[in-house]
Amino acid sequence: LVARSAIFLHNNNHMTIDEYMKHISKNDNKIGAHLEIILRHIPKNQQDILFKLSLINNQKIPKQLIHLLVSNQEEYIEFVHNTVRFGVLEQVNEDRENQIFRMHDSLKDELVRIRGRDKIRNDLNSTLDVIDKLLPASVTDRLAVLKNNSLLEGNIEVLLKNGRIYNASHEKMIQVGEKLLWYYLLGSRQVSNAKNLVEWFKTHDKDKLSLNSDKEKIAYANFLVYVAGFEYSIANVAPEIAMNYLDRAEDLLKNISNEEELVAYIYATKAHIQIAIGEFDKAANNVEKAEQVKPKVLRTYLGANVTKHLKSQIYLSQGRDEEALDLV
Repeated sequence: LVARSAIFLHNNNHMTIDEYMKHISKNDNKIGAHLEIILRHIPKNQQDILFKLSLINNQKIPKQLIHLLVSNQEEYIEFVHNTVRFGVLEQVNEDRENQIFRMHDSLKDELVRIRGRDKIRNDLNSTLDVIDKLLPASVTDRLAVLKNNSLLEGNIEVLLKNGRIYNASHEKMIQVGEKLLWYYLLGSRQVSNAKNLVEWFKTHDKDKLSLNSDKEKIAYANFLVYVAGFEYSIANVAPEIAMNYLDRAEDLLKNISNEEELVAYIYATKAHIQIAIGEFDKAANNVEKAEQVKPKVLRTYLGANVTKHLKSQIYLSQGRDEEALDLV
């Protein structure tokens, strides 16, 4: 508090030291009293951004993420100017193009307390919408976004953690969570982080879902597919449990157009499991289904050559070694 007070009084002439000390001495909650003064001098729209930043990784906030929460470059500059001048944020690196900021834990905790659960829930939902738009549907493009800014991953993790604590929209959590789970499983191979998301999903998963839009159904189907892969390949659950997740994902996509690539990937994943347990005839049937529905032009590399790989395994089981080798 002494350090923040010094920054505030050095950079601002709104109050004298005596006025500041008089206000602080009246309050048992010194941090709260200090923030109360600061919030008086920050516009409402900038206050809202500050509250949202208290719900992500307050130790490493990238410039890109603040940019997404404000509407334009001018507002970004004004917001950073005010919050740094008042000592709420501090820049922790020298790179002007890739600025990184942090907020002291005591300030973050007090902002959360001031905001209250209902407004926090609204802040989380709107921030989840922003993150969802940031992470492209194309897995190749998404990988580039997350690889190019390594701090985003940790900030999304904290956002989802707070979403669980404050009961953010389950649908919005699913839409962001499935993209991060894909990254953990296939983009960065972070098994322990993937496990946390899978366990959260299983806790809230229901056979009967009230999903209101195609977008929500697609996100849920993706989550089901990734959970199936995790459960079978990493958690070593019984094949029928993993297959049940895949059946549900397929069912969700029945009446949705332009998702043939994902449907083909579901069939291919089923075939992968069936080959592993020796059900080669069933696997061959699912490979055929995958080839029938897979679009000629793929949006991403998801499942690009997987059916050839699966067919080669089936040929190998039939003693058709040369044909298997040709496909590989």
